[in-house]
Amino acid sequence: MKPWPFQVAVKEATKAALHSGKKAPCIVLPTGSGKTMVASMIIHDIIKQLGTDTGGRFLFLVHRDELVNQTIATLKEIDCEEHAGIIQSGKAGSPWAPIQVAMVQTLVSRLDKLDWLRPRVIFVDEAHHATASSWRKIIERWPNAFVIGMTATPARTDDKGLGFIFDELVIGPTISELTPEYLAPVRLLAVDIDFISNAATYKQQSEAGRAGPVLAKVVDTWWEHARDRKTIFFGADVAHSKTINQQLIEKGVKSVHIDGDTPKEERRQKLAAVKRGDYQAVCNCRLFTEGTDWKEAECVVLACKTGSLTMYKQMIGRAMRRKAREAVVIDCGGNWFFLGLPDEDIEWSLERGVIKDEVKRAASLARQCQACGYVYPKKEDCCPLCAHVPEKVVPVEVDAPVKEITERRKPKATKKRLSADIVATGGDFGKLLQLQKKYGYGYGWAKRMKSIYRHAWG
Repeated sequence: MKPWPFQVAVKEATKAALHSGKKAPCIVLPTGSGKTMVASMIIHDIIKQLGTDTGGRFLFLVHRDELVNQTIATLKEIDCEEHAGIIQSGKAGSPWAPIQVAMVQTLVSRLDKLDWLRPRVIFVDEAHHATASSWRKIIERWPNAFVIGMTATPARTDDKGLGFIFDELVIGPTISELTPEYLAPVRLLAVDIDFISNAATYKQQSEAGRAGPVLAKVVDTWWEHARDRKTIFFGADVAHSKTINQQLIEKGVKSVHIDGDTPKEERRQKLAAVKRGDYQAVCNCRLFTEGTDWKEAECVVLACKTGSLTMYKQMIGRAMRRKAREAVVIDCGGNWFFLGLPDEDIEWSLERGVIKDEVKRAASLARQCQACGYVYPKKEDCCPLCAHVPEKVVPVEVDAPVKEITERRKPKATKKRLSADIVATGGDFGKLLQLQKKYGYGYGWAKRMKSIYRHAWG
C-alpha cells in the first residue's frame, strides 16, 4: 500500500524530532488519517536500515483487542508482519520477534516476567491515555526507551495534560486540510440554540430535576434525516444504548448493541458481522470512541452529552473516513455549541488541560444523599451513613427542532470556562487578544485581563 504524501511528511518530522534530541514526540493526526501507518513506516525504515537485530525491540501499546488485529494488519501492508509478535491474554507469544504488539492490560500484569523484552522504541496508540497509571507503569519500566505517541486528541478527558509524558507534538494536517481528498466532508445536523437554552426547563419538568441529559428524540431524528446510512449510535449509558437498539429493531432496522460487558467471543462475532455488512446500525455507550475500524460508517448519532472535547472529537471521527459521499453527524444533545463544529481546527498544546479547578473537580466526584444530606464519593453504591441508594438518572428525550449547522455561534463565556481559558494563555498578550475576539469583547479587554490575572502567571 502506497502511503499518502502527508503521512510521509509526518513520519519524517517525527524522525527529525528524535534526531534533534527529543525522547518522546507525540504524533497528532485526525481520526482516519493513518496514525498507525505512520508508526509502522518508522519501524519499517529502522528495520530496513539496521536489520531486525537492532539491539532491542519495538513495543506497540494498544488497549483493545480490535486494535491488536488492526495494528498487525497495518504492519502486513508494509511487509513487517513477519517481524511481529503479540502479547495478549490467550495468545502464544513470539519472544524472538523484534516488534511486539501488546495489550496494555496483559503487559502490565506480566512486567516482572518479561525479562526478554527490552524495547528501544515504545509506540503508544491513543496516546491521550498515556497519563493513566497502567500506561505510565509500562513506560517507566524502560526509562531509556524512546516513546512515540499517536492520537487525534492530545488532551486527557480528566483534564490532565500530556506534557510530563511527551516532550513535543508533531502536528500533521488538520481535518479541514485533509477534506475532501483524504477525509469525508461532514454535514452536521443538530438541535439549535433555542432548544439548548430551554433544556433546563425540560429537565426541571421531569422527575423534579433528577433526570439525565435532555436530548432530541434519537431514533425519530435519525429516521427522518439518515435512515439510509450505516450508523453508529452513542447512547448516554448502556441502558439507553439498549433502548435505542430495540427501537431501531422495532422499525425494521438491522441493529446490534455492544457494550463493555459483552462476552469477548460474542463481541468478536458481532463486530465481524458488522464489518460484513450484516447490520446497518451499531449502538454503544462510549465503547467505539476509539479503535473502531468500520470504514463503511457514514453517520454518527450523539445520543448523549459530553463536556469533553476529546470524547466529542473521537466520537464524530468514526464516520469521517474517506468515502463516496459526505459523513453525517446528528447531535441530539447540542454538544456542537459548546465544543465546536466537527471539522473545526483546534490549537493543541502539551500544556492543555494541566490547569484545573481542584475544588470543583473534587465536588464533581461527590454526591449528596437525597435522604440524609450526607456528602460522599460517587464511587460508593449507596450512602455510607444511611444506606440510601441514589436513584439512577435516565436520559429524557423530547421533541426538538433539528437543522443543519454550518457555522458556530460565539459560545457563552461562563465564569469557569472563561477563567480557565485566560489562565491557560500564560499571560501571552497575543493569546489574550484571540480570546477577546473569540468571546466578542471590546477593545481593551485583553489588557485589562492581563493586569487582573497577573498573579496567576507569577
